[in-house]
Amino acid sequence: MIKNAKGIGRKTNTDADIFFSHTYSIEDEEIRCVYEEFLKQLAESISFENKQQTFSYNPQDIEELYNNVCRNTYDYIVGHRFLSKYNIDSFVEMLLKSTSEQLQDFRGILFAIYRHAGKGEFDEKDIEALEQLLENVKEKYDGENSWDKIQLMQIKWLMLNLEQFIKQMS
Repeated sequence: MIKNAKGIGRKTNTDADIFFSHTYSIEDEEIRCVYEEFLKQLAESISFENKQQTFSYNPQDIEELYNNVCRNTYDYIVGHRFLSKYNIDSFVEMLLKSTSEQLQDFRGILFAIYRHAGKGEFDEKDIEALEQLLENVKEKYDGENSWDKIQLMQIKWLMLNLEQFIKQMS
């Protein structure tokens, strides 16, 4: 069942926990532990959060994430977190290898998620992730990079967007 359920969360936002609530008790401790472990693995295999955690950080996959976020924005922000669910350092490394179009799509992802965000709408960890991304991108912008002028403009706009999002959420 676990093997067959894998990937469902990649297709739709599934809150797996709602499928596995029960009102009966299992008296045998060993059987109860095995059952609870099975439910945990099954829930993880169909969880939408796993979709976010499996992002490849490959610049070629930015467009797919962008399109998915635009179609399913609510699904991505349902837990009041988005950016904090990803590896910020991996995002920065990905941005270093991205084309100007991919940088624009990445900005579009953040814009889709945060453009209307206000105070208290996102977890503090998400604001910290935005601040970390801004700091790391500034470091690369000011340091050595291989971006051309168009990419540098996209990065500058990204930093302005991040500053705006942080300000409106703080």
